[in-house]
Amino acid sequence: MLAAFLPALIAVLVSWVLTPVTMRLASACGAIDYPGPRKIHSCPIPRLGGVAVVLGAVTASSCMVLLPWFDGAMVRDLAGALGVALIPLFVVSLIDDVRSLGPAPRLVTQIASALIAVRFGVHLNPDIHLFGSTVHLGILAIPISVVWIVGVTNAFNLADGLDGLSAGLALISALSLSALDFMIGGPQLAALPLVLVGSLIGFLPFNLYPARVFLGDAGAASLGFCLACFGLRSGAALSSGVAILVPVLVTGIPVLDTGLTIARRVIKRASQGRGGVFKADRDHLHHRLLKKGLGHQNTVFLLYGIAAVVAALAVGSIFVTSRNAALLTATLFAAAFIGVGRLKYDEFAVIRRGALLQLYDAPMLRMSIFPVFFDIGIVLTAFYLALGLKFEDWTVRRDWPFVVDLLAILPATAVAAFALCRLYRDTWRHANIEDLVRSSLAVLCAVTLGYIVSAFIVDATVNLSFFAIYGMLLLLLINGARSSFRVLSYWRQRERVVGERVVIYGAGAAGALALREILRNETHQALPLGFIDDDPWKQGRLLNGYPILGSLDTLEHVLVEHNVRGVIVGSERIPLDSLLQARSVCSRAGVWLMRFSVGLTALDASGRHARSIDFDTQLSA
Repeated sequence: MLAAFLPALIAVLVSWVLTPVTMRLASACGAIDYPGPRKIHSCPIPRLGGVAVVLGAVTASSCMVLLPWFDGAMVRDLAGALGVALIPLFVVSLIDDVRSLGPAPRLVTQIASALIAVRFGVHLNPDIHLFGSTVHLGILAIPISVVWIVGVTNAFNLADGLDGLSAGLALISALSLSALDFMIGGPQLAALPLVLVGSLIGFLPFNLYPARVFLGDAGAASLGFCLACFGLRSGAALSSGVAILVPVLVTGIPVLDTGLTIARRVIKRASQGRGGVFKADRDHLHHRLLKKGLGHQNTVFLLYGIAAVVAALAVGSIFVTSRNAALLTATLFAAAFIGVGRLKYDEFAVIRRGALLQLYDAPMLRMSIFPVFFDIGIVLTAFYLALGLKFEDWTVRRDWPFVVDLLAILPATAVAAFALCRLYRDTWRHANIEDLVRSSLAVLCAVTLGYIVSAFIVDATVNLSFFAIYGMLLLLLINGARSSFRVLSYWRQRERVVGERVVIYGAGAAGALALREILRNETHQALPLGFIDDDPWKQGRLLNGYPILGSLDTLEHVLVEHNVRGVIVGSERIPLDSLLQARSVCSRAGVWLMRFSVGLTALDASGRHARSIDFDTQLSA
């Protein structure tokens, strides 16, 4: 087993010795990364360090296949395939480091290298394993493998934006893949990715902050290419846990950043008519973390830590059941979604800008026929989830005789029940509790009707517990879909950042009504911060998600501390002397004071306002 680490030690030594040589070579041939608007560094830095990494790995791999105790044909085949496929990619990337090329030549070369690797057998199996199930890809395994290799190659290239970031993430990925290969085929199979680990260990001391040399395109692209090929082999060999998703999680941070970058640039191009997929910017994950004030080293180490945790969980997932692996994967994706949301990318701010809400007003969605098909899709989704949860089999086997019958019964009975309960006559743009109660009753009717009809058509294989699971899922999905507009509208209002900062005096029902009106109606140009209230029991609590900041006695302090520009009286029950005291405090602080009022206005015969009936007393001078 110790012999497996010998090539890695050779890679460490060769990389460490050659890195200073490549630094001098870069200075001689002009391969220098100069400071610029998109650059983090402030002085010229050579960018041929990746040459030392690649040469260290190639030297150690050559020694490995020549050693007598490495007799594995698989190791030799993979090393040979990578050696041949890497040549065009490395040469073109090296030219790009010296004399900048456009994205087209690099992309074409990456595709060519990926095709060579696939031709030598580095690709997905036609049958892959996912959550305990086997998925047949067939011929699609080839193009998916090419896309994967090209994608990961670019992922590590894009991640090379901070000192030590790309090389450190590659080291974590290579270590994880080495562990996987060790568990799959023993130390000989793990020796090849260990060579990459050793080469990176020899290089990283020169690349960590403050960096003396960069990887360059030749190094970053070559690292991504090798890791993509190692991941294909490891993922194809696994048959438990998240299986084929393990390589995705092992290379998680660079792959996530690449996916976000493509999505951001496509959305920006479509919505603003500028930029493009290949248009460089300073909005990568590490750039965003820097803008949050983390600092260079803290950003790099934070991304190291996240990558290490995700990679460790991915490797550990092969030891758990398929259900737990699925839950683990869902948790990781949810954490990634929340984390990216905290970075507040403008391109993804569809809720804040209201772009998503405009879909509800599209003529197609207002057609009465559309909700019917939408509900059929929800019924089928609930049906599939109920089958998986009940029978712990997500493949929906055809030998289950009741599946085809229920596929016909459940959508028909659900649509009939929804129509009888008049769900298709309502507008859900302003749905309230009464509407959701009615939709819940409609779901109960749909499940009951479906169970009764199934009892006459389907045999006893389908039991009551299945319909209970189906009913709970259908209730969640139907009510969630119909209340989604209100939820999206609420978050859009909460994310508003334009307007004068105000507090509301009175944290009761009337104050909550005033808050909703301010949030809903942007013409008020007010940005609510919270409430003040004289009830000591309410101090420090929340009302509709907004804090109760203090009382009338602390109003002056609240105005100064939160830079408040106005106070809105939201309750008619506040005594007149308290209102006069509030007006005095606002006057001294230079803050305006207004009353929120709800009333009715009578019209005369000509349609003009005749008189007004206010439900509030007016604040006198």
